[in-house]
Amino acid sequence: MANSESDDTMSNRSVQSSHQDAYSYYSTVQEQGLARRNESPILYSRNFTNWIKSTLIQQYLQLLKLEKPELKKDLHVFDMGCGKGGDIPKWVKSDVKSVVFADVAENLVADCRKRFQEWKSPFAAEFATLDLTEELLSKALNKEKLHFDLVSSQLVLHYSFERFEKANRFLRNAAEFLVVGGYFIGTTVNAHRVVKLCREAPNQTITNEVFSIRFDDSIDLKCPDDKRIPLFGAKYHFYLEGVVDCPEYLVHFPLLVELAKRHGLKLVDHKTFRMYFDEHRNSGEGPFMLRKIDALQRCHLSNLNDEEQRKRFEHIQNYFAERANENPAPETCRSISKPEWEVTSLYITFAFQKERSVTYDDNDNILS
Repeated sequence: MANSESDDTMSNRSVQSSHQDAYSYYSTVQEQGLARRNESPILYSRNFTNWIKSTLIQQYLQLLKLEKPELKKDLHVFDMGCGKGGDIPKWVKSDVKSVVFADVAENLVADCRKRFQEWKSPFAAEFATLDLTEELLSKALNKEKLHFDLVSSQLVLHYSFERFEKANRFLRNAAEFLVVGGYFIGTTVNAHRVVKLCREAPNQTITNEVFSIRFDDSIDLKCPDDKRIPLFGAKYHFYLEGVVDCPEYLVHFPLLVELAKRHGLKLVDHKTFRMYFDEHRNSGEGPFMLRKIDALQRCHLSNLNDEEQRKRFEHIQNYFAERANENPAPETCRSISKPEWEVTSLYITFAFQKERSVTYDDNDNILS
């Protein structure tokens, strides 16, 4: 994606602040409760995403323990954009020593603290309410005590790409107290796929019964060579049933890689959710966690009685039809519905490793 606008044009553009939009939305999100979540039309895609995150976290914690056996009982984590603390069970399971939880919305951090107490979590914790695209973690907590072996940022990074300064500050917060050899991991929206699908769709909008993504009219996705898609501030509105309803920004992945290098971070892995699932579904705890999290819905292929049901699972039928010469289609299998699969196809995983230490001035300029 090339930026056809000058830096001055970008800095003076009148756009609604992502901080205000995301902050306003997440500050008013109410806890739904287990019963309501279980009735959600995206129950399985949420569980599937949770499986991806859980597997990703376990993968790199185990890698750290192999690479640095002395850290086995001494792992320190930064949960960057912690939300309501949905990943606390993962940290409990991982036997980490401490976790710093930080998020932009005070109500989310309060819920996270409450969940931490309810879990009687066996690790030490600190909590900070701050905008990680604007403020420094070191200003909120005692920087002399800050050091992390793992930084996890799940479905948050895209909010920082409103402009260079925000993305740069976010990456500084991710990298500054990460030890050399430690990992910065996470999940975000797949910009390449979003642009491709929206470019092919009417009115630059993709939608189904559970989600929609719509680009501003100011961005022409069909312009040759993407010349009018800015590197920062490429805003689209993302609605996902019961989860999110606010603007986000494209994360052009090659740009992320280059920015990360400035902060001493080297890309070590990058996969679509589909690729990550295929790689891990049959290894380690993958199969067990798929069942435990209830990440896949049981589908009776021989008993799809109505047209609506057939449409919801036609992607599975097509999958087995294409492989009919290899194996006959089973009567039942586990997957997720087509609308939910279309949602999960929009995401990617990433992992960076800290190669070198970096020092900064107060304006995020790199001194060494």
